[in-house]
Amino acid sequence: MDIPEAKLKLKSLFNLDESNRFFNIELKLAEHLDRIAEQGLKVDVKKLDDTISRLQRKLIAQQLLISSKVKHPIQVGSQKQLSAYLFDERGFESVFSTPNGKRSCADAAIEKFSSDPVVAMIKDWKTKRATLGYLLGIKNFLKGDRVQTHFVHWKAITGRIYCQDYNIQQLPPEGRACIIPDEGKVFLNVDYSAIEMRLLFSIAQQTDMFDPILDKLDIHSLTYSRMKNKPYEEVTDEERRTGKILNFGICYGTSPYSLSNRLSITPLEAKELILDYFRTYDKVSAWMTTVRRFAKQHNYIENYFGYRRDLTKDFEQDYRTAYRMAVNGHIQSTAACILKLALEKLIDLNCKDISLTPAILHDSVLLSVNKGMDSVFRSKIEEIVRDCMEFQFPDWIRLEVDMQWSDKNWEEAAK
Repeated sequence: MDIPEAKLKLKSLFNLDESNRFFNIELKLAEHLDRIAEQGLKVDVKKLDDTISRLQRKLIAQQLLISSKVKHPIQVGSQKQLSAYLFDERGFESVFSTPNGKRSCADAAIEKFSSDPVVAMIKDWKTKRATLGYLLGIKNFLKGDRVQTHFVHWKAITGRIYCQDYNIQQLPPEGRACIIPDEGKVFLNVDYSAIEMRLLFSIAQQTDMFDPILDKLDIHSLTYSRMKNKPYEEVTDEERRTGKILNFGICYGTSPYSLSNRLSITPLEAKELILDYFRTYDKVSAWMTTVRRFAKQHNYIENYFGYRRDLTKDFEQDYRTAYRMAVNGHIQSTAACILKLALEKLIDLNCKDISLTPAILHDSVLLSVNKGMDSVFRSKIEEIVRDCMEFQFPDWIRLEVDMQWSDKNWEEAAK
């Protein structure tokens, strides 16, 4: 690692220097994560091959079924043929355009029509094809029975840790099921519980949400319950879905038009839902206004830990995008810092019984732990991990993690 170059990147990207505690944390993580990445993850190669073969057969069968439903041969993977079928033959309204101006057939663009049986089959085919691509990707990066990755440091302006070649973070469930523990080890998956929502309500000081979250009430059901003055226990699954889309949509700066497509409602109804949300969470609304005003005045945002994100170019190109980035970037960068604090502590454990694997996502980590431990020892390991990851910042909701063990594969541990 080139230290002078690293210092320049940390300064230019995040405005970090030696006076910020995260300066040394960033350098430390870069060194240790690269070493962990080289170790890679063990792959059940036979299971991977079997899964690939099974998916390939399903894709062929589903392609034939779709063709039979539309009454003529169609290559679902062809943007031109799919566009002609959806928008010309079926008359669906084009929602988004591709960068070159053509009508988009991406999942988000056809979500509005997914209640149609054929569109649902098309979406399912596209999902399977994407999954197959990720599984074939593992094959391309296998070294023996291990897949390695490469962490990308100081590139994402939110401070998130990304990886590439191979991108383990985007591995679908079918791929995770092929990742197995090393001999004599078991997996422990540790996942932050609703970290983005906890951060949003904490930073905005929406204190009426603190106790319900700590009492383990479902955040999305509670949101719908409060918005519509409906008893929490009577909120349906579909209503919970609306609450979830709103909660994350607000974090990501969703527009009424985008929300209307996600929920299959009119833009006017979507706008009213957003207004209901802000009436319910008035402190969140006030915080977002303050963040946007600061960003517009200074052309940057600064998170709780002192990381800055420059928005000058974003405001020059599209102020609406800049406003969305101001809010979402604040939450994402704060979450990224919290994960880095946790990773530093986990690296410092220096314990032969527990170690980090390269399976580090934006809100979770996969640990490798010695096999054959009794329940008392497992409880001790969980206590140690909680101490490394469950932070309590002044006047915030305490961060909590969920844990799951598996001696079989990563997917089972992540459930």
